[in-house]
Amino acid sequence: MSGFGDPAFFGERYAHEYDERTVLDPTEAVEFLAGLVPAGGRALELASGTGRVAIPLAGRGVAVEGIEGSAAMVERMRA
Repeated sequence: MSGFGDPAFFGERYAHEYDERTVLDPTEAVEFLAGLVPAGGRALELASGTGRVAIPLAGRGVAVEGIEGSAAMVERMRA
């Protein structure tokens, strides 16, 4: 599969520069989401990308699991 029907289409093309081009600060979203999760709770992030929200949310003590269709984006997250 190729093109827009492929879940990895965006990530394979932009993973190498996504974090540098994204100007959205995740702090407000992380604070909001952390407030929704009870102590010891878990969260699922769909299209977790490079971990811009998942990583700081996990840093707040939330057990985060993510789903991402692009291996390139996951590679950047793990880095």
